[in-house]
Amino acid sequence: MSPPRVLILQPIHKAGTDALAEAGIEFVNAPDARRETLLALIGEADGLIVRTTGYRIDAEVMDRAPRLRVIGRHGVGVDHIDVRAAHDRGIVVVNTPEANSQGVAEYTVGLMLSLRRRLIDADRAVRTGKWTQRERLVGGELFGHTLGIIGLGRIGSRVGRIAKAGFQMRVLYFDIVRKHEEERALGVEFASFDEVVSQADILTLHTPLTPLTRNMMNARTIARMKPGACLVNASRGEVVEFDALVAALRSGQVSGAGLDVFPEEPPDAAHPILSLPNVVVSPHMASHSGESMVRMSLVAEDVVRVLSGKQPRNPVAPEAAA
Repeated sequence: MSPPRVLILQPIHKAGTDALAEAGIEFVNAPDARRETLLALIGEADGLIVRTTGYRIDAEVMDRAPRLRVIGRHGVGVDHIDVRAAHDRGIVVVNTPEANSQGVAEYTVGLMLSLRRRLIDADRAVRTGKWTQRERLVGGELFGHTLGIIGLGRIGSRVGRIAKAGFQMRVLYFDIVRKHEEERALGVEFASFDEVVSQADILTLHTPLTPLTRNMMNARTIARMKPGACLVNASRGEVVEFDALVAALRSGQVSGAGLDVFPEEPPDAAHPILSLPNVVVSPHMASHSGESMVRMSLVAEDVVRVLSGKQPRNPVAPEAAA
């Protein structure tokens, strides 16, 4: 009897492939992550490991995979996986809920600092021989200002801890579930969504993509932001209505935005948001610390458990389907 086979759609850290090999499981790295490639290869896979959200793992994919028993999400968000369809077909979905929290939290604070202290502008000034721009590149501190967090989960709570302990910021948060323990431990304050949006000097988003959060920051909610506030998003691009954000950045209602995610990835190079000088962007890499990449690759260990007939440590419930 041949060993189980796992299809890996995008390269993962060697720690993950070592875990598969040590368990005697074959693995195949797809040559690319196009849907056509996935559909061509999935039929011989007992397990699937996926990374980015640029494609859907939906019923069509699963129906092409009669042997598929487990889908491993290298990361946390499962909005691109039809978890309900997987559950209905007896396919287990697993993820790595703790793996990238610290990396994304640190990156979020990095975006905050880049915006407030104008680090990207300063870098460009030196590289283009415009040293005297230092006189006008005057930013603002984080110290003592108000941070608003939408979503106080694993990442949001770590951002709050860093902001409170490191910069003595006032931290307001909104979450659909109030987090009394985190309030006591971190010194953060619960407030309504509108209160957080309207009082924050920096607003950072840490929510999953769901029907409730899609376009959560739109023309109406962005207009409620404190004039001159900054917006940071390292969650999902679709939680922000980009046309409304562009308008607010141009008008000065929002003074700057730090964006690691986009509604379409990669974004169109001609999208107006990429031409705005008060925007810092990155290619969906907030979780890409070396440490996080190792931890996320170890979703392979749960894939091994399922293929070995054992219970996974981090199963995703059907209710997580977007």
